[in-house]
Formats: sequence, C-alpha cells, structure tokens
Amino acid sequence: MRLFKISSLAIGGALALILLTSRTRSPPTTSPCSDAWFNHIERYYFSTERENSFGDLIGLDYAADDGSKWLDYIEAKAGMPHPPGGTRKDARCRLIQNGLVSRTYVINDLTGWVFSFARR
Repeated sequence: MRLFKISSLAIGGALALILLTSRTRSPPTTSPCSDAWFNHIERYYFSTERENSFGDLIGLDYAADDGSKWLDYIEAKAGMPHPPGGTRKDARCRLIQNGLVSRTYVINDLTGWVFSFARR
C-alpha cells in the first residue's frame, strides 16, 4: 500500500509540473510573413533553435531558401498538412496563421509536448 502512495505522489507531482510549465499561446496579430510574425512564432510557439554538438545555438532561418525549411518545420510542429509543391511563401504564411487562429495550442516548455484543440 505504501508503494502505491509513493507512486501516486510521484505521478501527481509530475502532472503538476507538466501543468505548471504549460501555456496556451495567442496567435500573432501582425501580418503573416513579416519579421514580427516570424519572431512571434519563434518566441511563443515553436522555436527552431537547438544546440549543436559543440553547444552552440543553431536554428532555421526564415529568410534563407525562401523560408521553406522554416515553414516545413513550423507546419510539422503545428500538426498542419504540408501544402502542395510550388505554394508561395506568402500563401504558406497565411495558411499557418489561419491554423494558429483556428486552434488553441497548449505547449509544454519543459517537455516540448504540443496539444491543439479547435477553437469555438
């Protein structure tokens, strides 16, 4: 019985930590594909920055190669379908913006888990 109490406490503590480190996000209010829009998504939704093997921070650049790798990454993290080949950057930005507006995202900063729900 004592083992069950410890397990329940550990699970409860872990769930509390996950809840405390989770936040809902508000979609950007700036124009899609603007620098402010890209920065909002990087800061509040899905950062592309990570450490390389040398401990240096690296990330995807939304200005490089027409932003296609950055857009691919954001679409995948947001659970959005990849648009057909040849879709222009501005159209992809609008699709992402529409997805962010139409869904509520709960993102856990500690684990990186992403949950999304349709807005009413």
